[in-house]
Order: sequence, then structure tokens, then C-alpha cells
Amino acid sequence: MKKIFKFILLLSSLSLFSCGNKAIENRALTQNEWENLCNSYSNINFTLNITVENSGSTISTEYIMNGDNIKTVVLASVSGIKMNIEAYITKESDNYYLITQLDNKQWVKTSTTKESYDDGRNPYSVYADKYECFTYDSENKVYKQIKEINIANQSDINSNTIITDGVLKLNDDRSRILSYEYNARNSNSDIKVHNVQALNYDDVPEIVLPQNISNASTL
Repeated sequence: MKKIFKFILLLSSLSLFSCGNKAIENRALTQNEWENLCNSYSNINFTLNITVENSGSTISTEYIMNGDNIKTVVLASVSGIKMNIEAYITKESDNYYLITQLDNKQWVKTSTTKESYDDGRNPYSVYADKYECFTYDSENKVYKQIKEINIANQSDINSNTIITDGVLKLNDDRSRILSYEYNARNSNSDIKVHNVQALNYDDVPEIVLPQNISNASTL
């Protein structure tokens, strides 16, 4: 009986050890896993904090993605001038709207495109086809960028954002992005900015849209 009991304990410990290893498996994602990861952000709630620095100027942006709503708060300090800007993008049935505030504090709603909404709701979908631009560093458990990434600018169709030196960190089971850090410049400029992104998935705040919103067309 004692031998049987010891054998059961041994099997149990091996099982626990095996499960523990699986939970923190250290390997690169397959291309299909990478694509699923990047595309998953369209359907999950999370907060994204971005800090952009260049020549002493800092812009900090907090994005809250919750359901069909996006909230953006921009805190900027440029040449000693501080700015605090709040905006929302929301989906209503098959319609998409941008909600901003005028100088007189009046909130206004204007139509926007599905593409703008999708880009805001999932900022990582543009990396779904960039699997070959990264290599996995198993020692540091991060993805390092090995090729330049060009992303089209919606606001200026004649230029791209060029991303270099990217380092992307995932959680232990590689199902979520924890942070992404890189340098970026406009294709029409040599000026670089340093971009640091941090993501959180716990206790994502509910987004309450402003009251007394007017349609821009009625003002």
C-alpha cells in the first residue's frame, strides 16, 4: 500500500510540474497565433496608455476600449504649453461617430468612418500581417523588430509612419500584449519620436458618454 501511495504522489507531482511548464511555455508564436493575437483586440476590453517623447516634448494619451465605445484623453506638454483634450468614438448600429468638445465646452457629434472606428478600437490589427518583421528573443521573452514597418497615415495619404527598433512583450501564455516600445518617424521627415505603450486588462472603466451632445450640422 505504501508503494502504491508513493507512486500516486509521484504521478501527481509530475502532472503538476507538467502543467506548470505549459502555463509559462517559452516559445515563439506561430504565424496563425500571431494573427489571432493582433486581431483579437477588436473584441476585448482594455486600456492603452501611450507616451510619446521628442526633444523635451511629451504627449501622454490614455485610451479606454469598452464595448462599442472608445474614450481618449490626451495630456500634452509642448514648448511649455499644456493641453488636456478628451474625445470619444462610438458605434451605433452601423453608424460611427466622433464626439468632441468645442471651445465653449459644447459637446458635438460628427459622423466618422468604419475604418477610423476600427483603427481606433483595435490599434494592433495593422500588425497582423507583420509576423516576418519580428523575431522572438527567448532569453528575454520579448519580440524584437528586425524589419522596418510602414503604416499608412489616414490623415495624410502622401506619407507613412515608419516604425523601427520595436520591442513587444507578451504575457506568460502569450495571449495578450503587455507593452510595446519603438521609434517612429514620418516618411517625409527625419525627426524621430519614442513611443511607449502599456496595456491593462483588469478593471477596465465603463465609458459614460457626455450629456447634452449636439450634432455638428445643427450648430
